[in-house]
Amino acid sequence: MAQLYAVLTWTGVGLAVFLYSRPKTEEELAEKAKQPKTPHDEMLNAGGALWWAATLKSPEEMQNTKSLKVIRMKGLSYEGVVDITRETKETGQALKAHLTGGFETGADDHYLRRFIGVKQVNDGGPSPEQLRKDLEAQGRNYDLTLDFANKAHGVATRYNKDGSVGVQIRSSDDFPTRDEISARQRETEEALEEGDLVKSNL
Repeated sequence: MAQLYAVLTWTGVGLAVFLYSRPKTEEELAEKAKQPKTPHDEMLNAGGALWWAATLKSPEEMQNTKSLKVIRMKGLSYEGVVDITRETKETGQALKAHLTGGFETGADDHYLRRFIGVKQVNDGGPSPEQLRKDLEAQGRNYDLTLDFANKAHGVATRYNKDGSVGVQIRSSDDFPTRDEISARQRETEEALEEGDLVKSNL
């Protein structure tokens, strides 16, 4: 029994070494080339806090990081506290630029494309108008799917008057102003008075 265990163990070790050291296929090399380049790739590839931040947070959340400090250890020795807030923000910016192609206008749909597995426009994917038509041809609501994809990636958005998804909220400047909120409340009150809307006590 011990001999069988030893054979299986060393076979497993040998297989792991072989898989790790074997030459990369063209598909693997192409996939690696598609990986986004960031200003802090060395730190990101080493693992640690920056890798965890990039794995668990969306690019927007990384860019909005207020403070991220790491306790640096070497072996069992304490080396101090390191602030990696700047590195986190810059990595988030690079990841967002890779995801969007460096442009962000109107109702961004890059998270929707990622969510449903459609290429970005700059990678040869369909235009936003064509994507909307394709989804509607499949019997899916474009705005609902876009909203769901944005929320799945932790992205908040504004909504247009017609109920469609508007611009993404990236900072406090993107929130509605008091005048916009007051105007919307007046419109609602007028619609209620005219009987266009029905109040519900549910």
